[in-house]
Amino acid sequence: MTPSTEDLGPAVRFIEAHRKLSGFDSINSGDRLTFGGLRSGKTSLVDGRRVCIEGAPDEALVVNCSVTDVRPQQLRCTHHRTLATRQVTGPEIPDPPFDDTAEISFEQLAKKIQEIKDDYTGITQKWEWGRIFRRVRVKSGLSCEEIAENIDVEGASVLQIERSEGVYEMFPDREYEGDELSYSAIAELQRVFSNTDDVRAAYDCIIATGHSLTVKETRVWVEILMADADVTREAVREEVETYKQLRRKNPPESARRILDVHAEYESTYGWE
Repeated sequence: MTPSTEDLGPAVRFIEAHRKLSGFDSINSGDRLTFGGLRSGKTSLVDGRRVCIEGAPDEALVVNCSVTDVRPQQLRCTHHRTLATRQVTGPEIPDPPFDDTAEISFEQLAKKIQEIKDDYTGITQKWEWGRIFRRVRVKSGLSCEEIAENIDVEGASVLQIERSEGVYEMFPDREYEGDELSYSAIAELQRVFSNTDDVRAAYDCIIATGHSLTVKETRVWVEILMADADVTREAVREEVETYKQLRRKNPPESARRILDVHAEYESTYGWE
């Protein structure tokens, strides 16, 4: 069911793709499906059909595939871009912050989380938090809510635990170290895209343009993207100028950065 409030509803294209991927609607040649986080050569739809990605190397993440052939037991797709192979994260995390043989108390966890907060800021802090939270949750079986309730560290809310683990999943090899995009901007992407691989795809797109968007510029771009609007320079500039902080800067330059990112995203991931 979609929300009763119109502005909270998902874009039509996402509903259509979801219904096809979930088996509610038939898949036809020419359809475009988003395979965020699925691996080429090992992909299956819910009805058991296998998806064959033409030209994609094994283990490469593919997004926005265009269906070229539909058969009873398999689909054949072409992809718009294959991202570089990234390590698949799992329950075994290198460089564990705690001894595997020891029980982890909430007191120990709170102390370690506070030490990281004192020593690091931004995305580095969230990556270190995510590494520890994931390890503890795998070992203990506790939920994010249970951990947040039992450690007294300011800022370590359920949302921040979830987002920290998302940052860890995005950058298993610390690929964020160039600091091309701030954590606040990444959090804006996390707010919109529930799938970590989708967040990473959006991050990769921004980085590829060479424009490090501010959090408010990222918000403007995401709002335009999700609204499926007819994007023009004038429309972007109008959106940018609604934010006071950007108004003090150079709106045309801000608009150009957002337009460049949007154009890269469309050309790379095939949004229509």
